[in-house]
Amino acid sequence: MNEILSAALRYLDDGNPIIPVDPDVKKDKAALVKWKPYQTQLPEPGQVEEWWTRWPDAMIGGITGALAQRTVIDTDPPDGEEHLEPYLPDNCETPTIATPRDGKHRIFQYFKPAPNVSCLCGLEHVDCRNDGGYHVLPPSRNSAGGTYKWLIPPDTCDLLPMPRQLCILLPRQINIER
Repeated sequence: MNEILSAALRYLDDGNPIIPVDPDVKKDKAALVKWKPYQTQLPEPGQVEEWWTRWPDAMIGGITGALAQRTVIDTDPPDGEEHLEPYLPDNCETPTIATPRDGKHRIFQYFKPAPNVSCLCGLEHVDCRNDGGYHVLPPSRNSAGGTYKWLIPPDTCDLLPMPRQLCILLPRQINIER
């Protein structure tokens, strides 16, 4: 069993909805399957094994939103981290992934009103992945050889709630009670 398939099955066993994602950097992380059903139900282990038998180099896509109970804030270079930093609390220890292009995926507890958007209000190169979205999980490798790596692994900390400072940047009116 290859390393990616083993990791995919571990994510699935932990209750994470996953899908295979094209590793070709020219295809911009396109899903290799119709993935809408997996936003509301987990794939079967046999289905996951079939996917990675068919596409052994596929990256692991972690679906975000209600089923996963995760919302991901994704920063991209050149300045996503710089834009996001003022909105994060000190010691923001939540599971975090380093991307091949020096971005980060910060994983927070699911925040229902958060939309899946390609730009968080006013913050360039900062995206929100939620209902209707997915992100790439370690140890995925793209066609250029870049790898996704845990900076803060999920077994070393709890998922934090979405920081209030970020909630106010979401592109719709929401009532936040905390």
